[in-house]
Amino acid sequence: MSSATRDQIAEGKPSFIGDYYETLRKTSVLEKSATGGVVGWCVGYLLMRTMKLVSALAGVSCLIALVVHYFKLIAVDWDRMQARAASSVSSVAAKVKEKAGPNLADNLREQVTTNTPFSGGLVVGMMLGIAAS
Repeated sequence: MSSATRDQIAEGKPSFIGDYYETLRKTSVLEKSATGGVVGWCVGYLLMRTMKLVSALAGVSCLIALVVHYFKLIAVDWDRMQARAASSVSSVAAKVKEKAGPNLADNLREQVTTNTPFSGGLVVGMMLGIAAS
């Protein structure tokens, strides 16, 4: 983060994204929809690429564990592994819920209704980005 950005944040001035968002609010519906579509496509594409990589890594690690267990090089306690995975998922979900706060749905609904063209473009772009990857 550059020192100019830190100074802007410290002084309460909007960052580049906040400044662009304010500019975008004053533009036409077509530009809002186009911007939402481009941002949505990027988010969808990166999301799918990331999820494919994470899934591949998880699959390869489980395959290695299965092969090593098959050749009796290690003994795997599958029940314990399943319990630890379930507890990890629930702790991550609790942390996300804690960080998001109780008003996440209300905030999301407000953003979608006040920025309908941008949100529509974002959703369509995200679906196209997911399909492209």
